[in-house]
Amino acid sequence: DLPFDIKFIELEDNYKELEMCGLKIQAFKVNHKVICYGYSLVLDRAGKFGPMVEVQAVIYGDPRYIGYLAPVNFGRLFPEYYRSFNQAFLALPAIASYRLAGVSENANIQARTYPTNGLGTYFAVANLGFTDLEDVEISLPGATEVENRVTGEIYKAEDGKIKLDFYAGQLYALYVK
Repeated sequence: DLPFDIKFIELEDNYKELEMCGLKIQAFKVNHKVICYGYSLVLDRAGKFGPMVEVQAVIYGDPRYIGYLAPVNFGRLFPEYYRSFNQAFLALPAIASYRLAGVSENANIQARTYPTNGLGTYFAVANLGFTDLEDVEISLPGATEVENRVTGEIYKAEDGKIKLDFYAGQLYALYVK
């Protein structure tokens, strides 16, 4: 089952443009001895919202790997947001994790925790909302210093709390010794 309806469109003209799942599809008909039909897929225009599906998969699931099955995933527009997501995802260990409730007063901020045997604790913290957020207080149990695993930046925690800025759909990979 697909999460959307497939509609067959009769082309009255030689060209038609449609939107489906955030993608722009151009359908066309060419009369050259034999009638030929074709389509082209225009890169997504979702911007920072593009990797939202992957971010939700990290928070709501427990993925160790992410596989892309559609060619459009390899030629995306706004690569900085996909690069940021992939860097954070790859900075998390491929071990079992569980949801961490109450990490923020903002319901759009959700987290997973990745406990290890004597090697510290990793956290995936994400903004699942569609607005940017500033100075969001994040509670990480037992944290005194928190490392951003992508940038190497160290955040000093007060009472196990740090403050982060998020754009919509942003994922952080954090580490506490």
